[in-house]
Amino acid sequence: ETGYFIFSIPRANLSEMTFGLEHQFKTLEKNLQNKIHEIKLNNRKIIDTLTKQIFALANFETEYVCFIRSSKRIDSSTDSNFSLKSLLVV
Repeated sequence: ETGYFIFSIPRANLSEMTFGLEHQFKTLEKNLQNKIHEIKLNNRKIIDTLTKQIFALANFETEYVCFIRSSKRIDSSTDSNFSLKSLLVV
């Protein structure tokens, strides 16, 4: 806008130039605030998703350990070649 102010014919009014710059800065500030808000929302979604996955894994691990313990009691008495590897197939 400074170049436009200096070289335009007829020349722009100083108050118009100031208003233009203020408008641009306000628009830029508003756009940045919107981007920050979007980033915060996306981060919240990521954190929520990770939390759900961690809880799901914790529940799966608990259930799986119970399954291994119950299977071990049954299989170890009947199978002499019982190994934990045979139970780790998901």
